[in-house]
Amino acid sequence: MIVAMLSEKDTVTLGTQQSSSSKRRKTTSIVWEHFTMETFIGGCRKARCKYCLHTFAFGNGAKQLGTSHLKRHLGICPKNRNSDRKQELLTLTPKDKNEGNTSLSNPKFDQSRSREDLARMIILHEYPLSVVEHPAFINFVQSLQPRFKMVNQATVRDDCLAIYQKEKQSLMQLLQTIPGRISLSLDKWTTEETLEYMRITGHFVDCDFKLQKRVLNFTMLPYPFTRNDLSDVILTCLTDWNILTKLSTVTLDRHHTDDCIGSNLKDCLSSKNMLLLSGRVFNVCCCADVLNLIVQDGLEAINDVIHKIRESVKYVKASQAHEQNFSKLFQQLEIPSKKDLCLDVQGEWNTTFLMLEAALEFKQAFSCLGSHDSNYEGAPSEDEWKKVEVLCIYLKVFYDVLRAFSEVTHPTANLYFHELWKIHMHLNHTVTSPDIVIIPVIRNLQDKFDKYWREYSLVLAIAVSMDPRFKMKFVEFSFSKVYGTNAFMYTRVVIEAIRDLYSQYARNIPGPVPLATYNGDQSSSNNSFQINDGLQDFDQFLSELSGSQQTKSELDQYLEEPLFPRNQEFDILRWWKMSAPKYPVLSEMARDILAIRVTTVDSESMFNTGGKVLDQYQSSLSPETIEALICARDWLHHELETSLDTVVSDFDKNIGLCS
Repeated sequence: MIVAMLSEKDTVTLGTQQSSSSKRRKTTSIVWEHFTMETFIGGCRKARCKYCLHTFAFGNGAKQLGTSHLKRHLGICPKNRNSDRKQELLTLTPKDKNEGNTSLSNPKFDQSRSREDLARMIILHEYPLSVVEHPAFINFVQSLQPRFKMVNQATVRDDCLAIYQKEKQSLMQLLQTIPGRISLSLDKWTTEETLEYMRITGHFVDCDFKLQKRVLNFTMLPYPFTRNDLSDVILTCLTDWNILTKLSTVTLDRHHTDDCIGSNLKDCLSSKNMLLLSGRVFNVCCCADVLNLIVQDGLEAINDVIHKIRESVKYVKASQAHEQNFSKLFQQLEIPSKKDLCLDVQGEWNTTFLMLEAALEFKQAFSCLGSHDSNYEGAPSEDEWKKVEVLCIYLKVFYDVLRAFSEVTHPTANLYFHELWKIHMHLNHTVTSPDIVIIPVIRNLQDKFDKYWREYSLVLAIAVSMDPRFKMKFVEFSFSKVYGTNAFMYTRVVIEAIRDLYSQYARNIPGPVPLATYNGDQSSSNNSFQINDGLQDFDQFLSELSGSQQTKSELDQYLEEPLFPRNQEFDILRWWKMSAPKYPVLSEMARDILAIRVTTVDSESMFNTGGKVLDQYQSSLSPETIEALICARDWLHHELETSLDTVVSDFDKNIGLCS
C-alpha cells in the first residue's frame, strides 16, 4: 500500500538509490578490481574475470553470494600474472578487513606466521635448512618484507620439528577415528655411506570410503641388521601410533619377506589383535619388486648384446653428422619406423626396453651402417638381434603391467590379480615355444614367478572377489586357464578363505536384523495399535516357516547376485560406500581388503631397480631431523591436495548455481 502511494519520480529515485547502494556494496571488496559484473536473463548476475574471461555465479534476484570463490579463483587463475597482489589478496583475513586494512600495498605483517610459512616451504620443497643463511636468499626476503627478522639454521630446524609434532598429533587423531584396519608397507632407503633407513607407510580407507596413505615413520636401521630388528621396528611404529589393534597386513620388498617378520611379532599381535585368517595373509611381498627382479635377470642373460646395441645407439646420437648419415641410410632402405632411437637410463629398465624396441626397427640400418661408415664397429649379429626380438616380446607384458600400476595414483588391491594373471599366462605360453633361444632364460624366470604366485595368489584372489564386476567368477575363470583340471581345488581354497574371513568380521561387527524377523516400529509390546484381521494363524505359519528356513548371509547374497557392468569409470570404493547399508559386514571386510598395499614402491618408481638413496644433504642430517622432514613433507602435501580438491569442489558448486 505504501508502494502504491509513491509517485513515479519517487519510484525512480528509490530505484536509483537502491542501484547506487548495490553498486557501493560491490566496490567495497577489492576483488572487483579483477572482475566485472554482468546481468543475464532472469536477473542472474555473474562475475567475469578480467584475465581469463571465465564467469562465476554471484547472485540471482535478491540473493547475493559472497566473494570467497572469486578470491580463490584469483589464486589459481592461469592468466593472472600479478602474483604479489594475488597472494596478498588470498592471505587477507576477515580481521584485517574489520580493522580497515584493505590496502594491498600495506598488508598486516605477522612474524610468527612468516616463520611458519618459511619452515613449510623448506619442508615441502626439500630445501636445505642452510638456505636461511644464504646471503642471496636473505637479500631476496628483505626486499619483499624488510620487517621480517631472518632466523638461523638451528631456529628454522626447530620450526620444522614443531610443524612435524603438530601434524603428527592431527594424524594420530585421524587414525583413531578410521573404522577399519591399516595396512603397512615398508621400503628401504640407503645413504651414500650405506647406512640404511626404513620408511613405513600406512594405507587405509577413511570414513568416507576414500583410500588414504600416510608416511608414519622413517627410521634408521641398526647395524648389523637382524631378522628380529625388523619386528622391533614394526612394533615400535604400531605402539607409537597406538594402532596395534588396527593392523591388517605388512607388505615388504623381496629382501625382507623370507621369515624376516619373526614369530615374536605375530605372537605379540595375536594377543592384542585378531589377525586376518590367523595370519595367513599377514605378510605380502611387493609384486613390483618381484617383477623388476625377474626382468633384471632376463636382461642380464643377454647383457653383452644389450651393450652392443647401447653403444650403437650412442654412436649414432653422438654427433649431428652421424645422425644425419644414419637417417639417410634408413630412408634409402625404406624402413617404416615411427620410433626414435633413444638411450636408456641406468637403474630404470623400462628405458632399456624402449631402447631395444626402437633399435629393433632399425636393425637393418645398423647392419648396413658398417659398410657406409668405417668408424662404426660392433654391430649385433643376426642371432643377437633374434635374442633381442624374443626378449622384447617377453618384456612387453611386464612393461605393460608395471606401466598400468604406475598410472594409478591410489591403487586398490583388486587391480593386481588381473595383471599378474596375464603374466602367468604369458610365461606359460612362452615356455611351450619351440624357439631354443628363449627356453633356458624363461624357464628360470617362470620358476621365480611361480613361487610368488603360489605364496600370494590367495590374497590377490580375495581382493578381486571384492570387485562386484568380477567376484569369484573371474577367479574361477583365471584358475581354469592356469591350473586346468585342478582349478576346482585351488578355487575351493579361495572361497573357503573368504568364508572364514567373513565369519571373522561377522563375529566382530553386529549384523543387520534378518528380513524375516523385522517388524519395524511394531516390534514393541507397548504399541497401542495392533492389527487384528483374523489371520493370526497365518502369521504363526509365516513365523514357523521363516524359522525353518536358513537366512542367506551377506556373502552368499553378494556372490549370487549378477556381476556389475564393467566400465572404465568404475569407483569400487564408492560402490561399497553405497552398498554399505545392504552389506554392513561385507563392506567392512571389503574396506580392509581393498586397502592392502600390494607394492611398496611409489608410482613414479615402479620401474626402478637401483633402490632409493638419500642425497648428500639429507644424509648429513640427524636421523630425527630426517624423519621429521620426510614425514611432515608427506603430510603437508596431502593437506595441499585436500585444499585444492575443496577449492575445485566449491568452484564447481558455484558455477552450477546459475546453470
